[in-house]
Amino acid sequence: MKTYIGIDLGGTNVRVAKVTEFGEVLSQVKGPSYGM
Repeated sequence: MKTYIGIDLGGTNVRVAKVTEFGEVLSQVKGPSYGM
């Protein structure tokens, strides 16, 4: 099974998700981005 990592670097939050090739979310993390 292949897995993929998606990263969203937003202005207020950072989100990361690990998903399978079928779109099933295996794990996800969200936190503040601490912009300058």
